[in-house]
Amino acid sequence: MRIINEGIMNSGTPIKISLENNSLFNVQTRRLIGAHFDYKVSKDFQLGATIMNMTERPITFKINIGDEPISNTIWGIDGTFKKDAPIITRLLDKLPFYSTKAPSSITGTFETAHIIPGHSKIIGKTGTSYIDDFEGAETSIDVRNFGLWFLASVPGGQPSLFPEGNNAPEYFRLW
Repeated sequence: MRIINEGIMNSGTPIKISLENNSLFNVQTRRLIGAHFDYKVSKDFQLGATIMNMTERPITFKINIGDEPISNTIWGIDGTFKKDAPIITRLLDKLPFYSTKAPSSITGTFETAHIIPGHSKIIGKTGTSYIDDFEGAETSIDVRNFGLWFLASVPGGQPSLFPEGNNAPEYFRLW
């Protein structure tokens, strides 16, 4: 960090600097790449294929449950068939009270897709997620203030180490 204003430096006032804590946000680099190809088999039939991959890359290797980076691949195929059908026009003209001069055609389309789920290679072959790593955990117990301390019970079941545990009433003994 560099302070540009010399007046702040010369004022003798303490400079307080705070940084934003981004621990609540798991920023990941995402990459989406894909391609679509069309192939004209004939004047009436056309095929197409699509492939896409989305990969996330985490900032750290410690991944929390629910924030796992993905690496999903989607592939699909599609096709279109269109054929002129003048016989349909002739059959419709034979119906009473109906006449048409527009050419008829038969059109069919299909699409299918499949997703292949996965996880980022960054987190290992099997992938590891952590419930909590306790790095941000705090305790409000101040061990310096002995006025807040309380006596604990004597461990039982070890009369050679803690003979005073034998003085407890029978219904408190678990051994």
